[in-house]
Amino acid sequence: MKTHKSLRLAKQEQELGASGITCVKLAEAEEMAVGGITSILLAYPLIGDDKCQRYAELARPINMHTLVDSLTGAQGLSRAAVRQSLPQIVK
Repeated sequence: MKTHKSLRLAKQEQELGASGITCVKLAEAEEMAVGGITSILLAYPLIGDDKCQRYAELARPINMHTLVDSLTGAQGLSRAAVRQSLPQIVK
């Protein structure tokens, strides 16, 4: 199912009890976080150190989760988490 990209709808969902929202792109997650959404699942694997770093910076103030589909992706996120002193939890 495709998710909406509306901050207004995400806020309504949160007010009605949703535990978080799902975003496909990192830029969407950044926009939602700036708009006050505090729990986000990024549902598309991150590729590249720059995106991993942006993800780690975003994860500092809010509850962020993402998916990893390769060792390379996991290593990139790990490096970014270390730079931001974030806990690294892989399930």
